[in-house]
Amino acid sequence: MVLIKILIGGCASVVLILTAVAWSLYRKRHIFEFAKNFNSFKFYPILGNYLQLRHTADAWRVRRKFFSKSFSQPILNSYVHYFYSNSNVLLDVFRNGYDDLFNVFRRYSFDSFCEIIVGKNYNLQTETSNKLLEEMDVIQKYMGDNFTIGSSFGYIFQLKEFVANGWSVILLLNKIKSFLSNMVDFRETELKKCPVIDSKLSFLDAMLTHSDLFLPSVTCKELNIFVLAATDTTGTALTFTFTLLGMYPEIQEKVYEEVITEIGRNTPIETDHLPKLKFTERVLLESMRILPPVPVVGRYITKDIKVGDKIFPKGANVFIYVLALHHNSKYWPNPEKFDPDRFLPDEIANRSPYCYIPFSGGPRNCIGKTYAMMSMKVAVANVIRNFKISSKYKSIDEMEMTSFITMRTKHDIDCHFSPRT
Repeated sequence: MVLIKILIGGCASVVLILTAVAWSLYRKRHIFEFAKNFNSFKFYPILGNYLQLRHTADAWRVRRKFFSKSFSQPILNSYVHYFYSNSNVLLDVFRNGYDDLFNVFRRYSFDSFCEIIVGKNYNLQTETSNKLLEEMDVIQKYMGDNFTIGSSFGYIFQLKEFVANGWSVILLLNKIKSFLSNMVDFRETELKKCPVIDSKLSFLDAMLTHSDLFLPSVTCKELNIFVLAATDTTGTALTFTFTLLGMYPEIQEKVYEEVITEIGRNTPIETDHLPKLKFTERVLLESMRILPPVPVVGRYITKDIKVGDKIFPKGANVFIYVLALHHNSKYWPNPEKFDPDRFLPDEIANRSPYCYIPFSGGPRNCIGKTYAMMSMKVAVANVIRNFKISSKYKSIDEMEMTSFITMRTKHDIDCHFSPRT
């Protein structure tokens, strides 16, 4: 078990890397809460004391059970035609040219999410004058730049930076909050006009129809965290997946052949098609192994616990360096190689489930992982049957990674889309 001990904002913390054994911590009931000082420094300005991030374990369980109903498979299946219609807009974006590939896929994810959850498509894919996602990036960068490791005076440095940039940050935050509030108001009005039966409620509809449990301010905050999760992580994963397909044309061709065989060149993509795209799914899983959208995740220990010969004290933060774990040669032979067959059933059966955690792990994993996989499958299938992808990269090291909350490249990513003839 490899440990790196550090101090974050005066709170004892332990970063765990390179070993799936360490992830056994996350299955324990005393490590249910998200890392505290990490969230305070990096996320609080935009996320606040949000239920999904900051609730105690007991309170979180109640909320998780409440939201889980809205992520059941029958409800998710009803979303596929929204993914498909928005992926058709994505095709037009590639035909007409674009600037930032991360934003292209984030806009696809955002439009799909809003049409599904809010009942309104904000058309960010075509109305590029709307800079909501770019404004969220500014806030993320601000938080990332002010995440101080190794100093108990982190809040002082954070305050100093906030004073220097405070007004612009406050204006952006207010603009984002106003946008989210308008989304909630719109959906609430629509629900009054056309009520939805309980078995088909999205998580936003569920909150709005249980106003005794969710105050309006809480509903907006919950929506914010879901928007971030649905757009940033999915958009980032799609960007990396297509770039890797451009780097590995033989794998790209296998995805194309599967899509044409199982769906066809022009057939609308439907729910029943998705389970048939087995190789495409393996490609997505392998992409998130090599380049996990969220490179670090953390939890907070509420009681002393022992794992092996190590004692993890109450009050410590525990972090997993997902990127390092996914590249550990003990679990992943030749880890830099892009090999979707790592996710064949026999290969999966021979590995610990906790050496692969793109959606986090344990009871408090990502509630929207099936939603994300379905959205990405539709996007990959529709784009790959219409475009060939190319990239000049020969290895992932050439991409020069950085991180806000999700991973990005320091420079514009090299990935190009040419129409198939």
